[in-house]
Amino acid sequence: MVHPTIAALWAAPTKGMSTFLGIPMNATFFGLPIHIPQYTYSIFPIIFAAWLARPVGNWLKKVLPLSLRSIFQPLFTVFIVTTAVLVVMGPVISLISSAFASVINLLVTSNEAIAGLIIGGLYQVLVIFGLHWMVVPIVSNDIAMTGHSVLNALINFTMIAQGTGALAVWAKTKRADIKGLSLAGALSGYAGVTEPAMYGINLKYGHVFWMANIGGAVGGLIAGLFKIDMFGFTGSLIGFPSFFSKTNPNNIWAFVIASVATIVVSFICVYFWGFSDADLDKVKKAQKKNVFKDATK
Repeated sequence: MVHPTIAALWAAPTKGMSTFLGIPMNATFFGLPIHIPQYTYSIFPIIFAAWLARPVGNWLKKVLPLSLRSIFQPLFTVFIVTTAVLVVMGPVISLISSAFASVINLLVTSNEAIAGLIIGGLYQVLVIFGLHWMVVPIVSNDIAMTGHSVLNALINFTMIAQGTGALAVWAKTKRADIKGLSLAGALSGYAGVTEPAMYGINLKYGHVFWMANIGGAVGGLIAGLFKIDMFGFTGSLIGFPSFFSKTNPNNIWAFVIASVATIVVSFICVYFWGFSDADLDKVKKAQKKNVFKDATK
């Protein structure tokens, strides 16, 4: 799903392509037009594929002769699962993403403060499932057409919140390995990339992710109340130059205030209620299973 050939299909220009419910059909599968979305950083299609492999493998085990199982059961399982993910999951993910993008855009244009509260608290949930990629074109279009993006300004504080969540773990844990991992995640989050913090620390231990989102919601609300705007694409703390405005000198101060509020609230919530070293021993480890272990029995 992240093979360069598949990634190139998503990145290719869509002008002139046939569409289905507004979604460009950017590839074909045995002559059938399909849509290949951006799978990078998404985990839901992978979870779906892993879940589907088991029942498909078990079904093939029943229908294939014993002499053919060792070769054709894995081969057919991969083919069926890959087909389902590419042909079915692609359009489904894009439709859901488009719906979320439309709702988010409506919120921003209707009430910036409420939009900031909701986006600040929940946007990173979209990142988990890779559904945030349909929001990127809205931000890109805003910046290209008007030179600024209110939506991107609000999303900015969700990155700061997740980075701070990892920072709070670094401050509280006594485990050297977790300190190193959480500090790296925090620095990455402050640089605009939240995945290392989220997948390495925040989603894995305690309630770090959700406690950090509280700070994101507070920061988004404050940013919305100040009618904050953003004049660039780079997010989180490293994107502070994008908040300097020629027409509104207070815009950068709104960014500072909202950022400080996000950091303080996220840090306090995670430090006191979101994490303890005891959570490190509560992590559930997936049982290792081989879908094809009984293929030849």
